[in-house]
Amino acid sequence: MDVTLLGTGDPAGLPRPDCPCAACSRAAAGRHRAATSVLVDQTLLLDLTPGAAMAAARAGRSLHAVRQVLLTHPHDGPAVEFPDDLPSPVRVPDGRELTLLGGHRVRAVALDAPGTGYEVTGPDGRRLLYLPPGGGPAGLGEETEGPYDLVLLDVAARPDALARLRAAHAVTWTTDIVAVHLGHDAPDGAELVRRLAAAGARAVPDGTALRAGDPPDAPEVPRRTLLLGAPGSGVSQEAERRLATFPEVLRVLPGTAAGSPPPVVLPPADDGSVPVPAAVLPPAPGARTPTTGGPPRTGPHALSPPAPAPTAESHPWGWTTTGTNELLPLLAEDGPPLLVDSLTRWLAATHTTSPRAPSRPGARPGPGFGLPAGYSARLAEAVRRSPRPLVLVSDQPPPAAPLPGDRDGRFAAELERLNTAVARECEEVLLIVAGLPVRLRG
Repeated sequence: MDVTLLGTGDPAGLPRPDCPCAACSRAAAGRHRAATSVLVDQTLLLDLTPGAAMAAARAGRSLHAVRQVLLTHPHDGPAVEFPDDLPSPVRVPDGRELTLLGGHRVRAVALDAPGTGYEVTGPDGRRLLYLPPGGGPAGLGEETEGPYDLVLLDVAARPDALARLRAAHAVTWTTDIVAVHLGHDAPDGAELVRRLAAAGARAVPDGTALRAGDPPDAPEVPRRTLLLGAPGSGVSQEAERRLATFPEVLRVLPGTAAGSPPPVVLPPADDGSVPVPAAVLPPAPGARTPTTGGPPRTGPHALSPPAPAPTAESHPWGWTTTGTNELLPLLAEDGPPLLVDSLTRWLAATHTTSPRAPSRPGARPGPGFGLPAGYSARLAEAVRRSPRPLVLVSDQPPPAAPLPGDRDGRFAAELERLNTAVARECEEVLLIVAGLPVRLRG
């Protein structure tokens, strides 16, 4: 089954007329995308967009043999052209099947948003799924006949739709996943390639011809990724985005599992500085202390901040959140992708010891810190051998800024050793600055 993408952009196309935004400026320089329209075996047209005949000609195709035109957008969607030599476009009701003269079978797929999706089975048995912009499948798990060969959907705006397809085994690693409906909100250039590669998907230019059943051409998804970034850099959002297209992701936070030791209460240092865990690890918004139930404590007697209680809205669809002070066993277990958020929080929460002895007579005790000998090497070895896909976050202090409470630099030194050891074992290492990734490796 031959599939030609006459356009790959959102319904308004890119660039948009009279729009001065950065996305349109870059698109005008050669990265333009027409509204998405798909020609299947030159006999079936999915979505009739303005300029479809010219787009087909530029791709070396013709619309003269088209026998059926199907619409996917909501009824109040964008206007369409109706060339005289094409059949009148129609919309198939959800769940209904349509058999074309050329041997194609089309089934309308119910969506969780306005519009209609289509499952197309070619004469050769190959299967295509096409979803409109902003649409995700509803109830697909009970109806699908197996994994699709080719899936065209709005990966940038609806990563959860891809996660649901994976959960229903309608998408596997043999499925070619191509992002369409790319508009203003989607990144472009190398950043689009990188972000889609993390989802096992790819983007192609307008006019690209695909063949359902060919091996996927997307880059291999990195097995181990380390994300570095200062608090407020967007590093946690990047971590979620990287795994948003995968169901059953396990996010691990420090010290929240049942039976875990409570956070250590640290007295102030003799110079009045705040102990390391409270300063290095800002409490999550809305987090509550385990002792009082009130707002997080601050100041010299602050607790190590507890992980926030997970809710259905606090992470993407299909995710679960757990807490533990034992990271190595989780890395050794087989299971779904693992998100460690973050090495810095986990390091401070689990390896801050009881107050150390005063350094001079009359001084107040300061914060203690210790790791078992060779622990960084053992953690790196566990990352190397882990059967899970891993995304590890490490919060970094601002450059040249000392860590309050870390007067002798022991915490910063241990964190540096830990990051260095883990980075050696990761295929991809990114530094996040203002929400933008800077590639250090991969």
